[in-house]
Amino acid sequence: MEAVLTRLRDFSCKTATFEDSRPAAQGAARRDPRRAGGAAAEGGSTLDIESALAWLRRELMEMRSQDQALIRQLMELHSGIQELKQELSEEEEEEEEEEEETDEEGEEGSYWDSESERGSGSVYSGSGEV
Repeated sequence: MEAVLTRLRDFSCKTATFEDSRPAAQGAARRDPRRAGGAAAEGGSTLDIESALAWLRRELMEMRSQDQALIRQLMELHSGIQELKQELSEEEEEEEEEEEETDEEGEEGSYWDSESERGSGSVYSGSGEV
């Protein structure tokens, strides 16, 4: 889990750049016959392809920034959940300690209660007279 959180933190801190992926994106557009071939057959220029790629880059950068914001929210929620779990376990430990103390006190009291019940029972157990 820690490895996942580390990778998410790294991703959320990166700046979005698509300059390195520009040749790969152009190659993919050239291989797609519907886009590259169709545009060339219709007399479209490389300017149309470049503007489409620029638009795609902007969209991808926007999506990446949204992903980073969502990851930050996810990490904040995760840390909040961990804090709540810690608080819950501390409260449960406190309750268990209180129950143990109550049980110990109850055992001491129950000894005296059982002795008094036996003693009082013998007084009234005869003919019913006091």
